[in-house]
Amino acid sequence: MPPPVSILIPTHNRCEILGRTLESIQHLEIASALAGRVEVIVINNVCTDQTDEVVNGWIARSKLPTRLIHEPAIGLNNARNRAVRESRFAEPDAIMAFLDDDVLVDPRWLVALVEAFESTGASMIGGRVELWWEAVRRPAWMIPELEDHLSRLDYGENIRQLHEPRIVGANFAFLRRVFEDAGPAGGFRPDLDRKGKSLLSGGETDFIIKAFTRGHTLFYSPAARLHHWVPPHRAELGHLLKIIEGKAVAQILMRERYGVIDQARSLAGGLAKLVIHGPCSLLGLRRVAIRARMRCATGRGQIIGAFKGRHSIKPSRAT
Repeated sequence: MPPPVSILIPTHNRCEILGRTLESIQHLEIASALAGRVEVIVINNVCTDQTDEVVNGWIARSKLPTRLIHEPAIGLNNARNRAVRESRFAEPDAIMAFLDDDVLVDPRWLVALVEAFESTGASMIGGRVELWWEAVRRPAWMIPELEDHLSRLDYGENIRQLHEPRIVGANFAFLRRVFEDAGPAGGFRPDLDRKGKSLLSGGETDFIIKAFTRGHTLFYSPAARLHHWVPPHRAELGHLLKIIEGKAVAQILMRERYGVIDQARSLAGGLAKLVIHGPCSLLGLRRVAIRARMRCATGRGQIIGAFKGRHSIKPSRAT
């Protein structure tokens, strides 16, 4: 019998698109062996819009048992941790399947996800994420490297093992025992990833790195696919550069040790990127200029992270 599945959706003030995500879940194919063994949990993370009304409307008519939970501590990772702890499936091999609140899942997403766990013996699965260009036209200047920062993920048509934490949190699943193994307190680090309007990232990256140290494995499944909505503001170059900057900051905050020498190296590396790539970044929207601006954004993140890293306390990873 396949393991039970909790579909977990943290949300913060996205009620309209959340409704479409929940609607897409109604079209999922459910294997007969999973009947009564799939649930949906939506975590309201300090929402001030009509999230409760939208979710409660779906609770009344959803074909899958659906619950709404309020998490008062702002932050994506606080919501993620609460979601896992609220799951009614306590088995170590129960699947915790995270979705963003702005996706359309393929009808076979759940079937493919369970099959991927069973066929590979994986502890974690990252599914394919295609971009959903509905609210805004794809800009002519958009290059593949930037699309990756819109949460696109495509490693081809075959299931494959990944040895680096390069997946997308919008479509990420793991066995419950991985959550318990991910550190002394378990789960996702609350000081990483989105908090309100903050563009810090790295939550799932840090989680996977810790899981790797415990011997857990990560695979990519192309058939466990979904579409990730692109809102107009995220298709702006300035916003994408801020995402890149936030990722560079997160890379520093994830380090277990970060001393004076590390700080100096980050500052030197960041300044070097600004000096080397700054002039080329002024060449408009040519591809070479966009790539230069991306490297400058990374440099700015290294500089910001150098100061934040020196003043933050990093929890030790379990050994």
